[in-house]
Amino acid sequence: MAHGLSPKDKAVYDRISKASYNNQAKLFINAFWEQGIIAQAEQVWKFTQAYVRTDLHFKGLRPPNPAREGTELDENGFHYFLEKEINPLTVLEARAKLKEADVSFNGKVSLVEFLNWHFKKSPVEFARLCPEDVEGDANMTPEMAKAYAALNAAKTEMQKIEMEKEKLENDIETGSGIKAVRAKK
Repeated sequence: MAHGLSPKDKAVYDRISKASYNNQAKLFINAFWEQGIIAQAEQVWKFTQAYVRTDLHFKGLRPPNPAREGTELDENGFHYFLEKEINPLTVLEARAKLKEADVSFNGKVSLVEFLNWHFKKSPVEFARLCPEDVEGDANMTPEMAKAYAALNAAKTEMQKIEMEKEKLENDIETGSGIKAVRAKK
Protein backbone atom coordinates (compact mmCIF):
# COMPACT_ATOMS: atom_id res chain seq x y z
CA MET A 1 0.00 0.00 0.00
CA ALA A 2 1.32 3.48 -0.86
CA HIS A 3 2.76 5.57 1.98
CA GLY A 4 3.30 2.24 3.78
CA LEU A 5 -0.13 2.40 5.43
CA SER A 6 -1.62 -0.87 6.60
CA PRO A 7 -5.41 -1.24 6.43
CA LYS A 8 -5.50 -0.44 10.17
CA ASP A 9 -3.45 2.76 9.65
CA LYS A 10 -5.66 3.78 6.73
CA ALA A 11 -8.70 3.30 8.97
CA VAL A 12 -7.10 5.70 11.47
CA TYR A 13 -6.69 8.31 8.70
CA ASP A 14 -10.24 7.79 7.50
CA ARG A 15 -11.55 8.31 11.05
CA ILE A 16 -9.40 11.39 11.69
CA SER A 17 -10.29 12.93 8.32
CA LYS A 18 -13.89 13.15 9.55
CA ALA A 19 -12.90 15.22 12.62
CA SER A 20 -13.08 19.02 12.66
CA TYR A 21 -10.03 20.98 11.53
CA ASN A 22 -9.29 22.05 15.11
CA ASN A 23 -9.39 18.46 16.33
CA GLN A 24 -7.15 17.34 13.46
CA ALA A 25 -4.60 19.98 14.45
CA LYS A 26 -4.74 18.92 18.11
CA LEU A 27 -4.27 15.27 17.17
CA PHE A 28 -1.27 16.14 15.01
CA ILE A 29 0.37 18.16 17.79
CA ASN A 30 -0.38 15.46 20.38
CA ALA A 31 1.04 12.72 18.17
CA PHE A 32 4.35 14.51 17.60
CA TRP A 33 4.60 16.35 20.93
CA GLU A 34 7.62 14.41 22.15
CA GLN A 35 9.37 14.99 18.83
CA GLY A 36 9.26 18.75 19.39
CA ILE A 37 6.39 19.77 17.09
CA ILE A 38 5.25 22.14 19.83
CA ALA A 39 7.90 24.56 18.51
CA GLN A 40 5.78 24.72 15.34
CA ALA A 41 2.44 25.06 17.15
CA GLU A 42 1.92 28.65 16.01
CA GLN A 43 2.40 27.63 12.38
CA VAL A 44 0.03 24.67 12.85
CA TRP A 45 -2.58 27.07 14.27
CA LYS A 46 -2.14 29.49 11.33
CA PHE A 47 -2.53 26.64 8.84
CA THR A 48 -5.62 25.42 10.71
CA GLN A 49 -7.27 28.84 10.55
CA ALA A 50 -6.32 29.18 6.87
CA TYR A 51 -7.85 25.75 6.15
CA VAL A 52 -11.08 26.83 7.85
CA ARG A 53 -11.14 30.15 5.95
CA THR A 54 -10.49 28.37 2.64
CA ASP A 55 -13.17 25.77 3.30
CA LEU A 56 -15.78 28.36 4.25
CA HIS A 57 -14.76 30.61 1.34
CA PHE A 58 -15.36 27.81 -1.15
CA LYS A 59 -18.76 27.20 0.41
CA GLY A 60 -19.58 30.89 -0.07
CA LEU A 61 -20.35 31.45 3.59
CA ARG A 62 -20.36 35.13 4.55
CA PRO A 63 -19.73 35.62 7.41
CA PRO A 64 -17.99 32.31 7.95
CA ASN A 65 -20.07 29.83 9.90
CA PRO A 66 -17.87 27.38 11.86
CA ALA A 67 -20.82 25.03 12.27
CA ARG A 68 -20.69 24.43 8.51
CA GLU A 69 -16.95 23.86 8.14
CA GLY A 70 -15.90 20.63 6.50
CA THR A 71 -13.10 18.24 7.25
CA GLU A 72 -10.95 18.29 4.11
CA LEU A 73 -10.30 20.37 0.99
CA ASP A 74 -10.89 19.21 -2.57
CA GLU A 75 -8.40 19.85 -5.38
CA ASN A 76 -9.52 23.44 -6.01
CA GLY A 77 -9.60 24.31 -2.31
CA PHE A 78 -6.19 22.76 -1.72
CA HIS A 79 -4.70 24.66 -4.69
CA TYR A 80 -6.20 27.92 -3.38
CA PHE A 81 -4.85 27.18 0.12
CA LEU A 82 -1.35 26.44 -1.20
CA GLU A 83 -1.34 29.66 -3.24
CA LYS A 84 -2.42 31.77 -0.27
CA GLU A 85 -0.30 30.13 2.43
CA ILE A 86 2.73 28.53 0.77
CA ASN A 87 3.46 29.87 -2.72
CA PRO A 88 1.75 30.27 -6.11
CA LEU A 89 1.65 27.09 -8.19
CA THR A 90 0.47 26.03 -11.59
CA VAL A 91 -2.47 23.64 -11.75
CA LEU A 92 -0.13 20.75 -12.58
CA GLU A 93 2.17 21.58 -9.66
CA ALA A 94 -0.80 21.80 -7.29
CA ARG A 95 -2.11 18.43 -8.49
CA ALA A 96 1.29 16.88 -7.89
CA LYS A 97 1.32 18.31 -4.34
CA LEU A 98 -2.18 16.98 -3.74
CA LYS A 99 -1.10 13.49 -4.81
CA GLU A 100 1.89 13.66 -2.45
CA ALA A 101 -0.23 14.78 0.49
CA ASP A 102 -3.39 12.70 -0.11
CA VAL A 103 -2.71 9.65 2.05
CA SER A 104 -6.33 8.45 1.89
CA PHE A 105 -6.38 8.59 -1.96
CA ASN A 106 -9.80 10.23 -2.10
CA GLY A 107 -8.78 13.29 -4.12
CA LYS A 108 -9.09 15.49 -1.04
CA VAL A 109 -6.57 16.58 1.58
CA SER A 110 -7.56 16.72 5.22
CA LEU A 111 -5.69 19.11 7.48
CA VAL A 112 -3.83 16.27 9.15
CA GLU A 113 -2.71 14.95 5.75
CA PHE A 114 -1.44 18.40 4.86
CA LEU A 115 0.36 18.83 8.20
CA ASN A 116 2.09 15.46 7.87
CA TRP A 117 3.14 16.32 4.32
CA HIS A 118 4.23 19.90 5.10
CA PHE A 119 6.23 19.01 8.22
CA LYS A 120 7.60 15.86 6.56
CA LYS A 121 6.17 13.49 9.15
CA SER A 122 5.57 9.83 8.39
CA PRO A 123 1.89 8.98 7.86
CA VAL A 124 2.55 5.55 9.37
CA GLU A 125 4.15 7.07 12.45
CA PHE A 126 1.27 9.52 12.83
CA ALA A 127 -1.30 6.71 12.61
CA ARG A 128 0.53 4.79 15.34
CA LEU A 129 1.09 7.81 17.64
CA CYS A 130 -2.35 9.36 17.23
CA PRO A 131 -4.60 9.25 20.30
CA GLU A 132 -7.63 6.96 20.01
CA ASP A 133 -10.09 9.64 21.13
CA VAL A 134 -10.54 11.72 17.97
CA GLU A 135 -13.02 14.18 19.42
CA GLY A 136 -11.13 14.54 22.70
CA ASP A 137 -14.18 14.04 24.87
CA ALA A 138 -13.74 10.49 26.21
CA ASN A 139 -12.34 11.72 29.53
CA MET A 140 -14.50 14.81 29.79
CA THR A 141 -16.31 15.31 33.08
CA PRO A 142 -20.07 15.98 32.97
CA GLU A 143 -19.40 19.57 34.07
CA MET A 144 -16.90 20.03 31.25
CA ALA A 145 -19.32 18.53 28.73
CA LYS A 146 -21.99 20.96 29.94
CA ALA A 147 -19.60 23.89 29.65
CA TYR A 148 -18.57 22.77 26.16
CA ALA A 149 -22.23 22.54 25.12
CA ALA A 150 -22.85 26.05 26.51
CA LEU A 151 -19.82 27.36 24.62
CA ASN A 152 -21.12 25.86 21.38
CA ALA A 153 -24.55 27.38 22.00
CA ALA A 154 -22.93 30.79 22.60
CA LYS A 155 -20.90 30.44 19.39
CA THR A 156 -24.08 29.62 17.47
CA GLU A 157 -25.78 32.72 18.86
CA MET A 158 -22.76 34.84 18.00
CA GLN A 159 -22.90 33.55 14.43
CA LYS A 160 -26.59 34.47 14.20
CA ILE A 161 -25.79 37.99 15.43
CA GLU A 162 -22.88 38.29 12.96
CA MET A 163 -25.13 37.18 10.10
CA GLU A 164 -27.80 39.72 11.09
CA LYS A 165 -25.13 42.42 11.37
CA GLU A 166 -23.83 41.62 7.90
CA LYS A 167 -27.38 41.72 6.50
CA LEU A 168 -28.00 45.13 8.09
CA GLU A 169 -24.67 46.49 6.86
CA ASN A 170 -25.56 45.30 3.38
CA ASP A 171 -28.97 47.00 3.66
CA ILE A 172 -27.24 50.26 4.68
CA GLU A 173 -24.79 50.09 1.78
CA THR A 174 -27.23 49.07 -0.94
CA GLY A 175 -30.55 50.32 0.33
CA SER A 176 -32.25 53.64 0.31
CA GLY A 177 -35.32 54.91 1.99
CA ILE A 178 -36.88 53.54 5.15
CA LYS A 179 -35.14 50.14 5.04
CA ALA A 180 -31.66 51.74 5.02
CA VAL A 181 -32.61 54.24 7.73
CA ARG A 182 -33.95 51.47 9.99
CA ALA A 183 -30.84 49.36 9.43
CA LYS A 184 -28.67 52.28 10.61
CA LYS A 185 -30.46 52.32 13.98
